[in-house]
Amino acid sequence: MKKIFKKIFIILSAFIIIFILNSCNSNVSEYEIHTEAQITYLEGDYKLIRIYAKGDQELSKPKPITISWDASKDVKEFSFYLSKDNKFNDYRLFKTNIAQIELINLEIHTNYYWYVEYIQDGQTIKTEVQSFIIDCHNPRNLDIDGITNARDLGGYKIGKNKYTNQGLIYRTARFNESDGTIIITEKGIKEMVDVLKIKTELDVRKTSDNENGGITSSPLGDSVNYVSVPMKSGGNYLMLNQSVLKDVFAVFGNEENYPIVIHCSIGTDRTGVISFLINALLGVSEEDLYKDYLFSMFGLINNNRMPSTIDKYIDMISSSEGNTLKEKTYNYLIDLGVAKSDLDNLISIMTR
Repeated sequence: MKKIFKKIFIILSAFIIIFILNSCNSNVSEYEIHTEAQITYLEGDYKLIRIYAKGDQELSKPKPITISWDASKDVKEFSFYLSKDNKFNDYRLFKTNIAQIELINLEIHTNYYWYVEYIQDGQTIKTEVQSFIIDCHNPRNLDIDGITNARDLGGYKIGKNKYTNQGLIYRTARFNESDGTIIITEKGIKEMVDVLKIKTELDVRKTSDNENGGITSSPLGDSVNYVSVPMKSGGNYLMLNQSVLKDVFAVFGNEENYPIVIHCSIGTDRTGVISFLINALLGVSEEDLYKDYLFSMFGLINNNRMPSTIDKYIDMISSSEGNTLKEKTYNYLIDLGVAKSDLDNLISIMTR
């Protein structure tokens, strides 16, 4: 009998260890990037979005993460090393003159490692490597100076302990006004280009009425490829833009274009329908499809959005062949003329 209980104890212990290792709430320090209102919305009923946000003020940005360490007040400068690799083969270096640093735009449900170097009394001091994890809530919303409604399209759960890849597709509001005035700041551009490593800007604003400001190159600079695929606005955005989806997905089907940022004007409707199609294609749950779309209400979009929009998209796709929304979306896009190779490449890039 004792041997049986011992075996049961060992099995249960192993299960608990595995659960802890796979849980976002592990023994590693956890940092929350979402605001209280954002968390309450994300953990609750998406239909109640207007309790937390109404699209009439900027509430979309994440909270910064503050990390501090002990050091003598005589130290003039600290070098803070941050990496997702505990061997620091790839890292970001920050300089600060206080024993504290604020970090933004880190990836969700991701482990980070850090240490600090500084000179004290003529000697180089290196702290022990420490680690932390970012909270599990989706989406990975971003702080990009000068623009609203910015977030990573990746990071959504698509299976047991499997998530879509982050850092590859971003969705935002516009970078410039219709008169050509650039509204994203130099700080915002630096974050997009130097940190997020954007290579392609996909602008789906109209050109016929100069909605895109008549630009032919990216406000982010010469290092970013500018692609214009005008989409119609007003009404059922999926129905209105079926004919251009093959051009949109041709951009996502080319791995050389990544990381990509897609935007329309406020980053909600035309950007929203493309984001919906991509995430549905990847197998993101219907609940998360609704929540991602409605999260735009936290941005300064000056308008209201309803779950019925996603209802219509799902209804349109539901008659396509397939047993799941993922399969139906794939076949729906194929029927519209989207290249199979583009869809397969997108799925591979975002899920491998």
